[in-house]
Amino acid sequence: MHRLLPSLLVLATVTTPAMAQAVGRANSVGRASGHVIAYRSLGNGKAVGVSSPLHVRVEEADPGRVRVGFFESEVAGSGDQWRAAGWTAALAASMLLDFDARTSRIAFDVEGRIDGPSAGGLMTVAVMAAVRGDGIRRDATMTGTINPDGRIGPVGGIAQKIEAAAAIGKKLVLIPAGTRFQEDVNVGKKIDLVAKGQGLGVKVLQVPDIWTAYRELTGERLPRAEATQPPQASPEFVKRVSDLYDDWAGMLKAKTAEFEAISDDFKTEYTDELVEESDQYLKYARGLKEEGRYAAAFSDLTAAVSRMTSAIESSRCVEEDDRRGVEAMIRRVRDDGWLDRDVEATLGKFRDFSPATIEQLSIYIEAVDFLTAGLAFQVYADDILAGMPKSGEDERWEHGHDAAEYQKLAALNFVGARQMLAEAKRLGGSPLADDAPVLVMAQYFLRATDANIEMLEESVIEPAANQLGIPQERLQNRLSEIDEDFASLMITRRRLVPQLVNVFGEGDSLAYGLLGVTADMYARSSSIVAQYYSMQLVRDEDGYLVGVKEEGKLADWLMMSDEQTRRTIRELVEAGVDPSTCVSYYEPAKVAQGRDVYEKLYALQAYFRANAIARALKRLAPPKSP
Repeated sequence: MHRLLPSLLVLATVTTPAMAQAVGRANSVGRASGHVIAYRSLGNGKAVGVSSPLHVRVEEADPGRVRVGFFESEVAGSGDQWRAAGWTAALAASMLLDFDARTSRIAFDVEGRIDGPSAGGLMTVAVMAAVRGDGIRRDATMTGTINPDGRIGPVGGIAQKIEAAAAIGKKLVLIPAGTRFQEDVNVGKKIDLVAKGQGLGVKVLQVPDIWTAYRELTGERLPRAEATQPPQASPEFVKRVSDLYDDWAGMLKAKTAEFEAISDDFKTEYTDELVEESDQYLKYARGLKEEGRYAAAFSDLTAAVSRMTSAIESSRCVEEDDRRGVEAMIRRVRDDGWLDRDVEATLGKFRDFSPATIEQLSIYIEAVDFLTAGLAFQVYADDILAGMPKSGEDERWEHGHDAAEYQKLAALNFVGARQMLAEAKRLGGSPLADDAPVLVMAQYFLRATDANIEMLEESVIEPAANQLGIPQERLQNRLSEIDEDFASLMITRRRLVPQLVNVFGEGDSLAYGLLGVTADMYARSSSIVAQYYSMQLVRDEDGYLVGVKEEGKLADWLMMSDEQTRRTIRELVEAGVDPSTCVSYYEPAKVAQGRDVYEKLYALQAYFRANAIARALKRLAPPKSP
């Protein structure tokens, strides 16, 4: 709901009594088989299509950790990207069909040599077919990744994959929607893939999502909620958001006065830009409030406050440097005991409270979002100070300035975390079941996050580093400098998650805290993969985001994510759960979808987050009364 997060989920569909075999535990043994199609570069600028038989087996297991296995016919026959895609497919299928992956062993058996993420959609269909007892058409296959809102993501080398499918007698090849015209590396230009298929006796069909793909590959339909308009947030929720809006409006007023009191001698072009952005977000917020769209208004208002906070701190750094010198400014930033005390006070409140109702949990997850962002900002600031250059006045000033700004943003997020936690404590509602699978959900999000990171490193970062002739670690560091979202993800996964017991303490607080942190990581990692792998971000020479190469894909993705979020929210309502928190993510996303590219990417992340929270709440909610 808020914009302080350094700007992200789960696939969702409705579960009905007709799906009894897919709920709770998988069938005792289920199998499905198909053919994976891929392409391989030959090293001379050409490529060739290849195919590999795929067999999927799902069987019951004693409850425990999620277990996914990979079998090969050759030593090291499958690569890291293949295994990451398998994990994502297995866990996505468990969420789609609402079965507990901890009670199942899921195994992928592939022949030949295979790697890459492009079979993710097919692998997901195969797991679901094995669980449901459906069969995959022998004369059909597909290519495409699986994404958190159910969309089949774009992949490369489709021309060669169609050739590979034709060579083994396939008559139908499913490809991601929006990829009909794609470059064929062997001819050096874009071709019509549908026409390519016709010439080989293969029907090439574009599919937008997993539900369409499943129907085409199995002849069966997956139950799915209708895409109605999302319900309104409850009056109680609107009142709480309205009160928060007033609190933050007062905060912005005070900060604006503080900034105006600073001498113009210490204001720069950068601070002027921040104030201009703050004013624009405030204008947005006021207009949305007048329309009664309080969640979107509050989201824009927090963005206004964060910009004004940065403007104040930037000016203070200029002032300190001008009056006492750069070293004094750096000493001021290093004197951050105030932030440590703020962190400890905030964490103490989290350690003393665990949600007891589904309504408390929904707000608690929002509080954890704020908390995670604040902790990531603090670590980021510490890292900047730790990497302070030993010489170069300008470079040292820049490091000190950036660290100071992130410290203040961290503190602002802690304010939001404490407010949301206080709201959660005041709620009543339906008690959470004693056996609510909190850790199951957290493990899903954690595993899926790791799969996303693996895919990003293997499919985007490593090839780019090789092309630039630089170490992969150096490129990751550069990406962290220009993309706060990426930096926050890596800090949270590698630095914060291993230390969560120190954050939340032991017991129930740790389990619910882990759920909130991992859900946010999965949303964020999914968004980053979509941006860099599927849409190809465009940045200027300074690293600022200026657009995406695949604008059509972004527009299509937003439209589908909007629709799927509405489906998921309806599903939550049908389960008897107040959807207000999910609506509060949906509403700002819907507004941001019509703005610039940065806002559109924020919208995609917010849709992902809304889907994740809705699925988690539905899984954890007590049974609906007759």
